Amino acid sequence: MAKAQRSAVVFAGLIIQNDEGTVLFMRRANTGFADGMWSLPGGRVGHGELLVQAAAREAEEENDLHVHIQDLHTAHVLNKTSNDGTPVVGWYFHTKNLDRHP
Repeated sequence: MAKAQRSAVVFAGLIIQNDEGTVLFMRRANTGFADGMWSLPGGRVGHGELLVQAAAREAEEENDLHVHIQDLHTAHVLNKTSNDGTPVVGWYFHTKNLDRHP
């Protein structure tokens, strides 16, 4: 009998560039995962949530930026196994179009 597989962790990440080409990085804090490290904005995809929806939600939650879903373009896909054997799928989107909330 085959060994039971763990459910995959699926996350969406964002590569957000301004008009000068600078990419937004953020320092992780209070997440319990890689706190203190620099990373691109992103996070886990919720149940029933599309990857683009998760990416836009994470931009809003983490950086107070409104990203238009139609402006997100696939930039990179990551597929690996974590140290504990959990499958991980990461989908990175790129955009230059965003709105900062006042």
